[in-house]
Amino acid sequence: MCDCCNRAFSAWFSITTYQAGMVYNLINNYDNLTNKGYKIDFVDGNLNINFYGQLYQIDISLSVGKWYALVINFNQKQSKLEVYLYKRKGLCNTNELDLLDEIIHPLVPVEYTGDLTLKLMGSYMSITNIRLWSEIIMKSEHSKVLSQYVVKETEYLILSDSGSKSIIAPHWKY
Repeated sequence: MCDCCNRAFSAWFSITTYQAGMVYNLINNYDNLTNKGYKIDFVDGNLNINFYGQLYQIDISLSVGKWYALVINFNQKQSKLEVYLYKRKGLCNTNELDLLDEIIHPLVPVEYTGDLTLKLMGSYMSITNIRLWSEIIMKSEHSKVLSQYVVKETEYLILSDSGSKSIIAPHWKY
């Protein structure tokens, strides 16, 4: 990752059971020994974003059982961390989104080579449509990206988990 390489993260998530002090991990590509990589967690009312030793604690309010969408841009080219939190407007059958929060912080660009292991840690949270991008997501594209079931711009994808529908056979014991 060069100091002019961008990253973006997007996902839909819902806290199913809240416990004080629990770490609700959205993505983890971080090495605690070297302070390299990035991780995104929700802990006690804070969205904690650690990007190569730069810790950002953003106060956000979430309700248990509600679905939220998150777009985070690690915009190294413009030295900005951009965080956008959305919820679906109205009923679940609409693609319209309400922007709940928009936060922009200064970001110190970093350059890094080496292997880091990308992880999703378990917690009392549902998460789907996890995507890691090699370029930032412009605000005008957020609605399109967050409502995409299948990504057509695969040249920008590093990781994609497009939460596919489960098929349950009535005669299959699981």
